[in-house]
Amino acid sequence: MRRIAFVSAMLAAVLTLANCGGGGGGGAAGSTVSGTGLKGPYQTGATVTVYQLNTNGTRAAVAGQGQVTDNAGRYTATITPGYNGPFEIVISGPYVDELSGQVVTTPQPTSVVVPDVATAQAGQANVNPIATIQTELAKQAMAKGAQPTAAIQTAGDLALQSFGIPTTDANGNPVSPASVDIFNPNTDPNIAAQVLVASATASALVNQGVNLTTFAQ
Repeated sequence: MRRIAFVSAMLAAVLTLANCGGGGGGGAAGSTVSGTGLKGPYQTGATVTVYQLNTNGTRAAVAGQGQVTDNAGRYTATITPGYNGPFEIVISGPYVDELSGQVVTTPQPTSVVVPDVATAQAGQANVNPIATIQTELAKQAMAKGAQPTAAIQTAGDLALQSFGIPTTDANGNPVSPASVDIFNPNTDPNIAAQVLVASATASALVNQGVNLTTFAQ
């Protein structure tokens, strides 16, 4: 009962923020990218690592690093000058478990795959469990020869659909896991709420020992 109450409280907070306005999400200038990290919300000091991706979807060199800067999961990371993707943003460290309300350290990192820096800076670099599933599906498609941009888009649609979440919002705008910032008032509140519930579901799977990579497969 406590778990249901805590998730409900977070849903109420999301809807309130969506109705009253505020900041959040988006990118930054130059070689800096930013967004939010959700598992529940990652906490200040959680580690952000950016990996270059090979054309077959495997990780190459580290392309940048950063950290979560507040307890709403907002992060910034600096990308190596001259590199323009595709890349994978990975967050690990303490977060608020939606099911218990406690700050815990994740047994599995959370990630998002991005085709290039410009896409990340356009608000497509939010990290959450659904984006993690998108990442694994996209890398599987790239391993079979798919182009990164197409693989990422198709994988995002599949990841959303696997949780029954629409791929367009109430205004007809396309939705991807990487575009969803639950604390951004410009995010469709119904989409934000569904992503939060899906995130809690994914956290429950992780707590039961299920690997999200395996789930994606």
